[in-house]
Amino acid sequence: GISFVNKDTGWVGGTTGGVPFLWKTTNAGVNWTINSTLTGRGKVFFLKYKVNGEYIGWSQDPPNMYKTTNSGNTWFQIMDIAAASQIYFIDENTGWAATGDNVRKTTNGGINWAQHFLPTDYGVGINQMKIFKLVNKDTLYGDFGLRDFPNGQARGIIWVSTNGGVNWGFKQPDTIISKRFRGIDFVNKDTGWSSWIRTNDGGGQIIITRIN
Repeated sequence: GISFVNKDTGWVGGTTGGVPFLWKTTNAGVNWTINSTLTGRGKVFFLKYKVNGEYIGWSQDPPNMYKTTNSGNTWFQIMDIAAASQIYFIDENTGWAATGDNVRKTTNGGINWAQHFLPTDYGVGINQMKIFKLVNKDTLYGDFGLRDFPNGQARGIIWVSTNGGVNWGFKQPDTIISKRFRGIDFVNKDTGWSSWIRTNDGGGQIIITRIN
């Protein structure tokens, strides 16, 4: 994991001798100091603005999750979740984590997380998500799902939520591409890209929305 809050200050996770480490730089990566030996093997995310004069951040040593409210000087453990392929916070309270067949959401800074599963209806064969893109607090898009079709065919799908990640459906791109889409980015609710595809109308109809 790696997260920078500006051009100079950032954190990167890793291991040394099997022990998790989190390092911090304040000079654009020229020098690094040890910031934590509790966490670092998973994703790292820091808000890019200060709260009460300090940066707030989250870091994983899966399945354990840790949080700092003082720019990484000290870390404390919060609710454990599965190893996340992505962590993102919109502010100091509301955040999401992609954890396989579900998306976790918190509204209290990561102290507690609700689990919202991806659908398996309408022929979905692989209901997994690796990366998601937050368009606004309500609209999220995600990658990596796969839908089964007759004669052994399968096509990639794009996950979508319109209520902040609580309920999820999917969109079927108008393509015969059989591979899972990997990576996703949107500049607004209509215009976005994934591997091999792009959309200017939000990707069309939501096929199903799972009620969690």
